[in-house]
Amino acid sequence: PIGGFLPTFIQDALRTAVNKATSEERIATVLIISQDPYIPWELAVLDPPLTPPTVCASPFLGAQVALGRWILSADRPPPRPPQKLMIQEQAVISGNYEGILGWKSLPSAEEEAKELIEAWPPAHPVPASYGDVRKYLQGNVSVDALHFALHGKFDERGVQNGLVLIGKRGDRPDVAVADFLKPNQVRGGDLSTRKPFVFLNACQAGVGQEVMGDYAGLAAAFLYVGATAVVAPLWSIDDAKAHTIAINFYNMAFKEHLPPAEILRRERALYNEEKIQLGSQVSGTHLAYQFFGHPRLLLERVSH
Repeated sequence: PIGGFLPTFIQDALRTAVNKATSEERIATVLIISQDPYIPWELAVLDPPLTPPTVCASPFLGAQVALGRWILSADRPPPRPPQKLMIQEQAVISGNYEGILGWKSLPSAEEEAKELIEAWPPAHPVPASYGDVRKYLQGNVSVDALHFALHGKFDERGVQNGLVLIGKRGDRPDVAVADFLKPNQVRGGDLSTRKPFVFLNACQAGVGQEVMGDYAGLAAAFLYVGATAVVAPLWSIDDAKAHTIAINFYNMAFKEHLPPAEILRRERALYNEEKIQLGSQVSGTHLAYQFFGHPRLLLERVSH
């Protein structure tokens, strides 16, 4: 159904570009500039597919091309997504939700944070409290990458909306409670000094009622305050699989020098036609991630 919303002239333009750029050794790149970050164009299915099965057996647009997104801006000149970011220092934000009413622990997310800190120093371990996170959002402490391994919730009509941080109860400071980092709070920040890469691995294991578009608002907010690029899921993701995807992501970005758009394209390509026809169990977590940034962006690791 999503593919049906793509106008015919856009589909024709995509086919022309992909036919010229794609081979068994090369994947085409596409940048979508749109005011609406909520529509999952990555999951559009076009008939016939843009690429032959020998190139990609998955039916989704975001598996057949390396796809990036950017927010349409009225600024003159409009901001352009960068194609390179040097990463020397990063921050990893995570927390322990044990004992917080309504939120279960995320052991895989906690392990994910530890592994990333050990694998890619210098990395700042940042507690999931608003006071600590705010230092990075305001630019008081500047890094080249921000990785969030947390719970998340989407409820645009309520107060429980955003990344789930850990706060203190007003009348009982010894009791931890859920706090929320909302898009408008992010928009009050300033990341323009080092323009970091942001990965929102906001795990929602067990929260199946969430809807598409959970983190589009946060992604747009991080771009608004200066982020070079943002990775964010569209829906609830499995804690353990999200951990594996994050570890693989940085290995492929820093060791194999692959663009984030291509890394996420490969994740979506795991959900292929053969597995769909056979009814194989493939987690929707592989399909959940959107990439906001230039499809050819490279994250270059700077050694100390």
